[in-house]
Amino acid sequence: MKPILIPLLAITILLTACQPATPTPPPPTPSAIPETIVAGNEITLFVEPAIRHQTIKDVTGGNFINVFTGNTDALEPVSIYNLEHLDVRVARVRMTLEEWEPVNDDDDPTTFNWEAFQDTKYNHATFQLMQELQARDTEIIVSSWDVPDWLVANPDKDRVRFIPYELYPEAVEIVASWLVTARDQYGVEPAYVSFNEPDVGAYVSIAPFEAVMLIEQAGKRFDELGLKTKWLIADTSNIDGSVAYARSVLRSEAVRPYLGVFANHSWDSDSPDSDYLEVREYALENDLEVWCTETGSHAFSWQHPEKFPTYKYALELARIYSRVLKLTGTTTILYWEMMGTDYWINDGTNPYPSFHVIRQFGEQIPPGSVIVETSSNTEELYAVAAQAPEHFSVLMVNTGSESLLVNLQGLPEGKYHHIQTTEGELERNQGVFDPSKNEASLAVPALSYVVLTTRQP
Repeated sequence: MKPILIPLLAITILLTACQPATPTPPPPTPSAIPETIVAGNEITLFVEPAIRHQTIKDVTGGNFINVFTGNTDALEPVSIYNLEHLDVRVARVRMTLEEWEPVNDDDDPTTFNWEAFQDTKYNHATFQLMQELQARDTEIIVSSWDVPDWLVANPDKDRVRFIPYELYPEAVEIVASWLVTARDQYGVEPAYVSFNEPDVGAYVSIAPFEAVMLIEQAGKRFDELGLKTKWLIADTSNIDGSVAYARSVLRSEAVRPYLGVFANHSWDSDSPDSDYLEVREYALENDLEVWCTETGSHAFSWQHPEKFPTYKYALELARIYSRVLKLTGTTTILYWEMMGTDYWINDGTNPYPSFHVIRQFGEQIPPGSVIVETSSNTEELYAVAAQAPEHFSVLMVNTGSESLLVNLQGLPEGKYHHIQTTEGELERNQGVFDPSKNEASLAVPALSYVVLTTRQP
């Protein structure tokens, strides 16, 4: 046996020597980074690209709601400008159900008496708008604000209107008939549907337990009709409170097959960071995607139209976009709104400063980008960083009245372009520099937003 063992041993040793070396395991992902250091007007901001959060779908999306602009055309100059100059990947439109079935078609909610459904005015314009959006490969949400008086228990009210439980089959019918028309007559099937801000009744109030009953009935009816449209989870008026609403809905296993993404609105733009972070944590725990389907600063800004062309409004919008992206885990931001004279960001010909904010966020954080960890915001400095497919960017907003010296630590290697926006000059290229030892120091002027990016301007 010994003469056999020796050659076998030699072969074993030879084969072992030919095996590739055990790969070195990657360094562990850091679990935390230091807090932002504030020393007067000098701030040290930490960036950690190894801590990765959500992957971005769209930050240049928007709402195209013709009712609030009084426009009965599919598009008008303001929305045309936005579609031509922004890469809108996701859009939200309105189904005007109060005009769709002004009188109940019949007593049988399982059949459609098509003569009763009015494909006119705002609804007709929206169907045509959806065709235009679909031709641009845009994913579509349709939301209802209101329903006809015959469908609510309190028709004398303009807001916080209630649909009685016994009329839920009729509510399902009115939504389903609208979606069937969009699909069969216009060739468009929206990805998602919702009732707008059901938590505050703008204009229909639907409590979470009511949403469960309504969505379960609607989901079954959609299946019968071959509709693939899913329901947004929550679509609440604010980020604060959206988790409580979503949690109550998701307790029902019966509705889960009919649900899509977790949606909320940013009208509580001054809520504490903890409210925003709660959304991200809840979404991670439940494997949900988060969308901010109405993004803006104040819900009643429409009462002050003079503010929308101003730089002050643009700076506030930059702050809000930064916070939502940094803290909530949202993959999709939809600006409110991109049509007509309601929160407009251009006049149909010329972009306003707020338009530049949205476009610049889109350039620096395009689809496929990953939001990475940055240390905490301060009372005046707001920052978000992203690893895009082809570049790395940090966006900073200084809402204070004094210039800040910001020391950035943890930047990936690369040649960085410094782009600065102030009221006096939009998107000024301040030059190029290579961070030393992954660190960089730069001045962020008062009331400005600054981009540090490896993207070629």
